[in-house]
Amino acid sequence: MFGAAALPRCLLIFAALTWSGLAVAQTPAMQMFDPPGGKGRGVLVVSGQSGPKNYAAVAKQIADLGFNVALIDGNDVFKKDNAGLPAFNAAVAALEASPKTTPGKIAAVGFSLGGGAVLTYATRAPDRFATVIAYYPFTAFIQNPDTFAGQIKVPTLILAATKDTYKDCCKIDTARKLADAGKKASPPVLELVEYPQADHAFILPGPQLRAGDTADALKRATAHLRAGLK
Repeated sequence: MFGAAALPRCLLIFAALTWSGLAVAQTPAMQMFDPPGGKGRGVLVVSGQSGPKNYAAVAKQIADLGFNVALIDGNDVFKKDNAGLPAFNAAVAALEASPKTTPGKIAAVGFSLGGGAVLTYATRAPDRFATVIAYYPFTAFIQNPDTFAGQIKVPTLILAATKDTYKDCCKIDTARKLADAGKKASPPVLELVEYPQADHAFILPGPQLRAGDTADALKRATAHLRAGLK
């Protein structure tokens, strides 16, 4: 099961999220992907429950765009009662401190469980994050989409699979409710793109892979990253 499948106090904790204790938190394992030019703006990539190995290829694609990419395991940073938040913060600090990261805010890209992590943590830290992208994100823990969306302070792109029924983790109905709630913000900071024929993990090799949707999602993610990290 997903490590954060039961976050009964999540909405209360959101209001108290801080970035304190970065120096003492244990940094999770990070796989680095260098930008072609040697230095670039930082992008934190958070894997799905299946682990970083499945997301190394897309992390490299993002690095090849000119970004300094750190890939971490979503299982390390998204846990019950936000127990993984210190590890997430530590990963952020490590990426910021990398000699290959140019100064400025960073971006976060999450997949499935990792999508839940970046939606929960990164979107509430506009002092550190310039943009957030969530592929087929884990949203089953969200009890009140209006409240959740109201706390999003960073431009956010959700790339959702309309036919996603995997463990009931990432249903399109919740993504739509978040998008509708996000429209109330001024200016709007949440954009939802749906892939009508796609299922969960549509970018990964396997029977669920949809090459056209994968290419379109990467194109949109690239534009979102470049706009946020210009």
